[in-house]
Amino acid sequence: MLLNDKFEIFPTEEQKKILHRWINLCCMQYNSALLDKQRAYETSGKILGKKELSAILTQSKKQYPFLKEVPSQPLQQTIDRLLKAYEKFFRKEANRPKIKSPKDYHSITFTQFGVFKQKNKKTNKIYTARRAVSLGRKGCLLVSKLGEVKVNWHRKLDGKVKQVTIKVQNNRFFVIFTIEKKEKIQHIHPFHAVGIDMGISKYAVLSNGIEVKNPRHLLKTEKKLKKAQQKLSRKQYGSKNWHKQLRRWQTNEKISSIN
Repeated sequence: MLLNDKFEIFPTEEQKKILHRWINLCCMQYNSALLDKQRAYETSGKILGKKELSAILTQSKKQYPFLKEVPSQPLQQTIDRLLKAYEKFFRKEANRPKIKSPKDYHSITFTQFGVFKQKNKKTNKIYTARRAVSLGRKGCLLVSKLGEVKVNWHRKLDGKVKQVTIKVQNNRFFVIFTIEKKEKIQHIHPFHAVGIDMGISKYAVLSNGIEVKNPRHLLKTEKKLKKAQQKLSRKQYGSKNWHKQLRRWQTNEKISSIN
């Protein structure tokens, strides 16, 4: 079973610039792979897979050295994203993949995490090596070519980390750990089982008579957002009070997390 754990991170101003540049370059690489795939099919009817697109990416790094600024895993992962988008399209679960603008591309993914043992071929000594993302000093996140980033740990990582995604959301930065956990099989006594009827006016009604009210988080948050926008509209654009009101309300992020 795969679960996602999301934590806020606090990169420095310089690290923010680097992360934004990495995301933009990955967006550009995604679009480039999409165009290569479309062009190959239109001209020769050939369908480019991961092997062919990866070979083109290797050549692109030689032709455009600035791509080497980004760690190799996020660049390679853009190909995986593209192929997954095509798989969803062929299963009629999504529209045909199209060119993404930087506004629509918000994250980069690392497929390896932690440390591992490696043997030196010359000396035969075993030493500890770090992957592209690992834990650094004082619980910081250590990212290759970026350095240590502070993390707001609100829970422990419970399970094996399969991949790490760094995401920008409403000008804030988050790290998302995809964790593999063993599903615990619980044996339920037949006389202790409870039936649940899910509804709208009432969130749930249990067979033992207990009723759970619908919290209506989205409706409440939308009302707060409406009031916040009204207050913001009354402020002079660009003034101190306008920026103060803008920073005070983070309701947009709450609504996006609810959706």
